[in-house]
Amino acid sequence: MFANHMTNVFQPFRAGLAGEEGNGIMEFLGSPYQMSLPIAQFNVRQVKLAILELKLKKRQDMITAEVLRQLPSIGIRVISLIFNAILRLGIFPSLWKVAQIILIAKRGKPTLKPWLLDSHLIQEHQFGFRERHGTAAFLDISQAFDRVWHGGLLYKIKKCFPHEYYVIFKPYLTGRYFQVKHKDEVTSLRPILSGVPQGSVSGHLLYLIFTAVLASHQNRTTASQIIQSIEHWFRKWRISANETKSVNVTYTMRRQTCPLVTLNGSALPPADEAKYLGMHLDRRLTWKKHITTKRKQLGLTVKNLHWLMGRYSSISFHPSKTKF
Repeated sequence: MFANHMTNVFQPFRAGLAGEEGNGIMEFLGSPYQMSLPIAQFNVRQVKLAILELKLKKRQDMITAEVLRQLPSIGIRVISLIFNAILRLGIFPSLWKVAQIILIAKRGKPTLKPWLLDSHLIQEHQFGFRERHGTAAFLDISQAFDRVWHGGLLYKIKKCFPHEYYVIFKPYLTGRYFQVKHKDEVTSLRPILSGVPQGSVSGHLLYLIFTAVLASHQNRTTASQIIQSIEHWFRKWRISANETKSVNVTYTMRRQTCPLVTLNGSALPPADEAKYLGMHLDRRLTWKKHITTKRKQLGLTVKNLHWLMGRYSSISFHPSKTKF
């Protein structure tokens, strides 16, 4: 049941743009490469440093970082040869493209309920500020990481980067499979036809490449009109935004508010503040809301540690006076 649901999730949204512009994306992927310098090869020292930076509990294809750190020099050299062969041949090992999904019940919600099958909404916002006044539309992207259209992402990689990056990222993104594991049982392998590998080093970077968009103008009406045109951009790149969880904030020291922006036929509700990457941004950018919120969070943390740090604690900072 879970595997069937995830199979539907790992599908790109339907093409929303037909005609010359939509067809041009796929035609460009079949065009000849542009000449560019080859990617610099990995050396043993770089691989050693990469292994040292891994978290000890991090697993790389069932091998822990601790095991990798214990490899002799010849083992590091073999890994370096494998990485350089991937760059040279443009072939990414199929075994490294199989994901095993273990579903964890969300805290406070019953297990195996229909709504648990709903995909998580990953909030990824785009916004911009300018001097004295500005407008920002904080857009909630539905199934952000899982629905990235591979064709559109590869188009941007091929267009903006040296062709060697396209050669390696094409086999890296395509031909991926997943299986769902529950206790000792696993499902058959299912294809992954969209999305970027979550938990990988490059996953967030690839998502930013795919979704980077910025619109700004000195005139507040024109700025709103530019943001309004983002619906066309969404359709072109097969991105679905949830208008019910998106807001429109005007950042200014003045009383004026930018004109309303609509998305999917619905007006984005105006707001005086928005939360972005852990920061609470108020309309006047005074940081008052952010500071108040963080002080409350700090107060709760101190309260939770009171049993340990309070004057009635049985723990002493002097080793000879510690009581258990």
